[in-house]
Amino acid sequence: PVFIDSPLQKFDKSHAEKIITEFYPNVSKQVILFPLLHKELTENELEIMKPYVNSAFLLKNNNSYSYIKQINVNNLMKE
Repeated sequence: PVFIDSPLQKFDKSHAEKIITEFYPNVSKQVILFPLLHKELTENELEIMKPYVNSAFLLKNNNSYSYIKQINVNNLMKE
């Protein structure tokens, strides 16, 4: 698998779409992205990405501990 932190931070709108539709699907069979929601990944970019997403998880922090929560990709931006 390929792990990518801040996956769309430095791209403008047109380049972000090409990265989502052309690069990420072809760079590896499994690509794991770590974006900051609403900052490094917008709702529009997520909509473009949805056909390529198999599952989504959130890293959550609860003052005394952190945990990973699986979430439906359709609810990712609402969390």
